[in-house]
Amino acid sequence: MIDVIVTTRSNPVWLARCKASLRNYLPPDCTIHVESEYEERSWIENIRAGIQNSKSELVFVIQDDALLMSSRPTWMQELEQPFLDDKFVAVSCMTATQVGYPHQSVRMSMPPGAYYTSMFIPIAFMARRAALWYAIEDMQDDLLGDHEPSLRLLMAGWKIVMNTHLPCYHEGMQTNLQVYGGDDPKAFMDTAKADVIKRITAKYPMLWIQRMEAMEMVPMQNYLAVHADGVEVRV
Repeated sequence: MIDVIVTTRSNPVWLARCKASLRNYLPPDCTIHVESEYEERSWIENIRAGIQNSKSELVFVIQDDALLMSSRPTWMQELEQPFLDDKFVAVSCMTATQVGYPHQSVRMSMPPGAYYTSMFIPIAFMARRAALWYAIEDMQDDLLGDHEPSLRLLMAGWKIVMNTHLPCYHEGMQTNLQVYGGDDPKAFMDTAKADVIKRITAKYPMLWIQRMEAMEMVPMQNYLAVHADGVEVRV
């Protein structure tokens, strides 16, 4: 049984679509926590509430402007597999489409499979509940939601996995535009990115920032075939 956390803020139309996709694709034994339909809270506050309300060791998190779209009936087991193969995996992500970021286009063009990477995209992902809490416990701002959790996990020795064979649809920046105003996702993204870079460089060592921004994509199967590192070696 997996607890599912749906994060939402001022976005009822997309939340309804997200919930409809969950009804179509989630296994029947999942418990869904919507954080929060009735309170005006930030994304990070909703994530914290979802973790506190969940009980399963692994949780699946999805933003309200994302839609599950996988026709593979085993998609959740495949998203969970990296945790079984490597005890140091903290996050196993789906690949988001329709978001407009160059790095997402690169990831979508990779051959299907699970890859170790250096930055996770918190659109739709599975995580170890304890590791996710560690990653976000000191966060103060939603704008750092990609960068700060990734840096904290990398610096603590956790691993991040991106699954290019498990896509979800993401209508990027819908919640930010609803909350902060505007109608141009790219303009908001460019302004936010400059602000994020300024804050991150003031708080974290440049060496780790450079590693994160390299966005490495190492095939997990190849790595496990040649490295022991305390994990099960699968050839």
